[in-house]
Amino acid sequence: MAFETGTLSGIADFWSKFNTFVTANGWTQDQLDTVNRRYAFHKNSLYLSSRGASDTFSAVSLHQALGYTGGNMPGKHPNDSGQGYNATTSQTRANLITERYIDFVGTGPYPTYWFFENDASPAYVHGVIEVSVGRFAHFGIGELVKFGTWTGGEYCYGHHINGSSMQLQPDSCIGLDGLASSTAGTDEDRVPTLHCEGLPSQPGTGKWGVVWARDTSLGVDDAGVAREYIQGGFRAGPIASDFGFFAGSIVNGLIPMYPIALWHVTGDIAVGSGALGRYIGYQADVRGINIRNFTPGQEIPYGGDTWIVFPSSIRDTAAITGSSGYQGIAYKKVTA
Repeated sequence: MAFETGTLSGIADFWSKFNTFVTANGWTQDQLDTVNRRYAFHKNSLYLSSRGASDTFSAVSLHQALGYTGGNMPGKHPNDSGQGYNATTSQTRANLITERYIDFVGTGPYPTYWFFENDASPAYVHGVIEVSVGRFAHFGIGELVKFGTWTGGEYCYGHHINGSSMQLQPDSCIGLDGLASSTAGTDEDRVPTLHCEGLPSQPGTGKWGVVWARDTSLGVDDAGVAREYIQGGFRAGPIASDFGFFAGSIVNGLIPMYPIALWHVTGDIAVGSGALGRYIGYQADVRGINIRNFTPGQEIPYGGDTWIVFPSSIRDTAAITGSSGYQGIAYKKVTA
């Protein structure tokens, strides 16, 4: 397990430092093409590829697949999930932000970054970027701590903000989001994906689920196969909705954090329709937390471990673009 923090001069510097960090901890660099702004890494069955905007280098797409083939464009590797802009023509910022991506907002420099990695099981790499003073973006790829008998568990997420207040907006997306939901054709391509096979009622050729809060407009993967509805666990969902509002404090020793769990949902979720949600696992070493009494980047001792807390976007209760109130995410810091 590893942890790293520092500053970034721009997105090229981000990928350089990310590459050094993950390859030092057992990941394989498949592509680091700084000229064409294309990047790819993998560990186990975690395959991440990305491209940077060809005009203003202030956004990068995120693609999840189940393999890597040299020469393929990001998003065109074996069994791609279907998330992330992968057209071979225009690759501008305006294109990339229509699907799953990390929004760096500007071209840098960026005040601080934090990388969290586990090279054992469950493997993951999670990252937080302070894209401007007080404004944060999150991304990650990893293996779910699974419950039940099914194949898969690999997830990937980026960071999208829309509207005046991310705290309550269903057309924003952060982490393994349980609130994200939007009308057809707008935001389903920005949300996280989960590799899943053999779930109840899933087509035999199905390999992917969409992590959000909607049972329609799930789209298809790159092979054209329908995807499953996976109810996310951050911002909303069965656990966050009941426990996410509790505010703790170092002073009183109460630091309530909730696990970010996922459910596979079948049936129509309209009231009275008989939908069924099955718990399938949770995200390791990441928790939801109310940060009313904490500051961004603060380290918190908890149960013998150290956790670092961040706002979803901007710790501000005003109705400004990107404000996320006291909604926060905690990552376990491990340096050994």
